[in-house]
Amino acid sequence: MFARGLRWTDVVRRRKLMARQVSATAILVSLSVLVALGMTAQPHWVTPGTTLFIVLLGVFGLKLPGMIVLSMALLAQVIGLEASGLAEFEPGALLVLAVGILAALLFVRSRDRLGLQGAASDLMLVDLRDRLVAHGRIPALPPPWRVDSVVRSAYAEAFSGDFVVASRSGCGTLLEIVLVDVSGKGQDAGVRALLLSGAFGGLLGTMEAERFLPAANAYLLAQDWPEGFATAVHVAVRLDTGVFRVSTAGHPPAVHMHAGSGLIEPLDTTGGPALGIVEAPTFAVHEGVLEPGDTLMLYTGRPGGDPGHRRRARHRPADGRGGAVRRHPQRRGRRGDRRGSSRGPRRSRAPAALPRLMDDDYLEAVLDLVADVPPGRVMTYGGIAEVLRDRLGRGGARQVGQVMANAGGGVPWWRVVNAAGQPPARLRATALARLREEGCPLTDDEQSDDVDARVVVRRAVWWPEA
Repeated sequence: MFARGLRWTDVVRRRKLMARQVSATAILVSLSVLVALGMTAQPHWVTPGTTLFIVLLGVFGLKLPGMIVLSMALLAQVIGLEASGLAEFEPGALLVLAVGILAALLFVRSRDRLGLQGAASDLMLVDLRDRLVAHGRIPALPPPWRVDSVVRSAYAEAFSGDFVVASRSGCGTLLEIVLVDVSGKGQDAGVRALLLSGAFGGLLGTMEAERFLPAANAYLLAQDWPEGFATAVHVAVRLDTGVFRVSTAGHPPAVHMHAGSGLIEPLDTTGGPALGIVEAPTFAVHEGVLEPGDTLMLYTGRPGGDPGHRRRARHRPADGRGGAVRRHPQRRGRRGDRRGSSRGPRRSRAPAALPRLMDDDYLEAVLDLVADVPPGRVMTYGGIAEVLRDRLGRGGARQVGQVMANAGGGVPWWRVVNAAGQPPARLRATALARLREEGCPLTDDEQSDDVDARVVVRRAVWWPEA
């Protein structure tokens, strides 16, 4: 009974909508007839440009079938008036009218494909953007904790692929935040960001912290989008002890600012690929402690921004989203209270820092591995670092990048890309040209001079045999 009632309700609603469309179409066609009569009786007051006003009304109120009927009626009236000599149209006026009708049809068609109606349907897109912002609200935190965030889209776009999802455990002692940068630009990225924010919000806080990024990667792979990768940084902070855990997936590293020493420490979690590229990836983890007054900063987007904001970018990221978790020291506290007193030197349970300088063995290992990459295939910096960690027990993606920048000229350097599939920026055009010659799958194989093209890492990635 409920299913029947539901179906009948849908039928009634559709009939009402159809009746409204028929009525609106009939009214606008009648109005166009009145305009045609006005052009014959009072040509000085009713000009051919008046028909564009009818077209504009149709854009606001009609779906595609009604808009087609209105456009045909307008064209028929103009042709009839011109053929009968009742009205004269300048060639320029006819051209403007034809272009206006064509543009209106294309606009209504694009809205109809999205299930939207009229120009006022943009309000729905604004609502989607507001929902995306609402997902990024940080739960209220107890003192002395505080979270600040800022978002600024590149080129003043209303939609972007950057979003934040946060969760606080039921007992209130664990705060989890994930910052995600979805591939693409504008509304396309915004739609994917909205979908992912809901999915990631459902995952966050429902599983152990170390399982979140693998679960998010599996979800993205299941979507099978043509351009469906995303970078992410995930942080989990114990609000009772200050112990935190950071893990990244192809994302810029988090920054730990120490209040006591003034040290600004980028946390080395490089090596993990972006989400949605490879199955069963390995994500590096950094664990540490936020002392009173310390700040942990997450950011995304281009840190340089536009030239007018480069100076400001030293303090906060431009053209992206950024946030900071701060732990302020309490002014009052009993002796022995860890929030009101000093804990002594910073403690970290992270593994020992990876060596910044490469010895000859590591350099040769990187170059030998790159030389083995076959034509048409690629490896990422993180993938090379992962293989060499298994072989040599040291090194990271940053060290691989240093080797390739300083000594990679004698090997096929163009077959090494970052997690997003991008070759080195300074040599991108040359690298893309060589990759196309080798038949490497790219995101856009039609435009040979498209410097925005990227390697489809999921299809082109190569791993050496064990």
